[in-house]
Amino acid sequence: MRLQWPIICIVTRGCGQAESPERDALLARLEAAASGGATMVQVRERLLDDRALVTFVRQIGARVRRASALVTMND
Repeated sequence: MRLQWPIICIVTRGCGQAESPERDALLARLEAAASGGATMVQVRERLLDDRALVTFVRQIGARVRRASALVTMND
């Protein structure tokens, strides 16, 4: 995928834990940001184990796919 300029990157900050009350709100905000022109989401969820991180990234991807936003994740 080729990014369009300007690149607008949204970075998550540890709200993706399954038990977090902010998770659903975060997913909705990421979808709205992508619909509004954000071109990339960088997932920085240090508290998630590998399996939970991949699951969360897939959920984000499903939400931002229509807007063609790129999703990257930190390890």
